[in-house]
Amino acid sequence: MPIFLISCSVSDNSSTMVNYDYDMVKNLHLDFENIFNVDKKEYYVYFYSKNCLHCLLLKNEIIPLALKKDNLYFVEYVDEIPIGSNVIDTIGATTIDEFFIIGTPTLIYINDKRVEINTTNEDIILSLLKGDT
Repeated sequence: MPIFLISCSVSDNSSTMVNYDYDMVKNLHLDFENIFNVDKKEYYVYFYSKNCLHCLLLKNEIIPLALKKDNLYFVEYVDEIPIGSNVIDTIGATTIDEFFIIGTPTLIYINDKRVEINTTNEDIILSLLKGDT
């Protein structure tokens, strides 16, 4: 009696997939107090928490982008970072006294030392960083 072996031809890339870690971008980390002190005209600041499920899901997309860009910085969330409910109030902020986030992940865009974008929307975060907008 012949024996037939049937197998799936779909390959699993998970063993070759790089799992990025925030330590890979340590040189791009800022303290919250310094988010307006970057010596660039335009840049992004990404707020994350190592305990945030959404941040964990996004890190494999965010970190490789940061490794290619020269204008993306990271701030790890700490309790001292103010939380608010209406980030529209932060548009135009030029100091940390005028600034807060809703939670993590958050991406802000600063142009001429002024907040122009403050978003927690993951699709918008990725779109902005990939240059899709």
